[in-house]
Amino acid sequence: LNQPKRDPASKLKGPEPKDRQVNFHRKKREATKVSVRYKMATKEKSMAAKDIVIALYKAYATCDQKVIRALLDDNAVWVAPAGNATQVGLGLAGGYDAGPPRGINDLGAEEIARFMSDDFPRFFANARNEIRTLIGEGDTAVIEHRLSATLPTGEPYVNDYCFIVQTRDEKVLHIREYMDTRGGWQQVFGSGGGRKLC
Repeated sequence: LNQPKRDPASKLKGPEPKDRQVNFHRKKREATKVSVRYKMATKEKSMAAKDIVIALYKAYATCDQKVIRALLDDNAVWVAPAGNATQVGLGLAGGYDAGPPRGINDLGAEEIARFMSDDFPRFFANARNEIRTLIGEGDTAVIEHRLSATLPTGEPYVNDYCFIVQTRDEKVLHIREYMDTRGGWQQVFGSGGGRKLC
């Protein structure tokens, strides 16, 4: 019978050494880890929520409506305390609007951009924000800052604010504002009733 020809070199090779098999599997695991780290690093290249908030505050400082609007999601909403002194002083609301949260002072994307580019600088001259806390996790960031400014009456204004900002696709989707509404009212209107100031 004709026997199949064997490669003479195969006699020399023999079975794969165990240490070589172990090295192969170890290298495969290491390559997998590198691949996972690369994918994670690629994801991390997108802007973090904190960075988006910083970019938003810088946009506010330009008072440019288009620059501010570019950072807002089309479905963006800013939930602010109803009947607050700023809104009343601008003639955009009345003190009677104050009360429990019920969505009557929610601003959409266009309204946010217009308010921060036109209304805010009219009401708060020489505005300066002192950021005290900025933390972020996932798509959400929390920023606490102290606003110092000059009111339309010429009086100084200082108040502390806290905003919870939710982002989506590197844009601002949702803003929830918390502030000392009583302290703000006292500084803007004193003991009198609210009225339009500018």
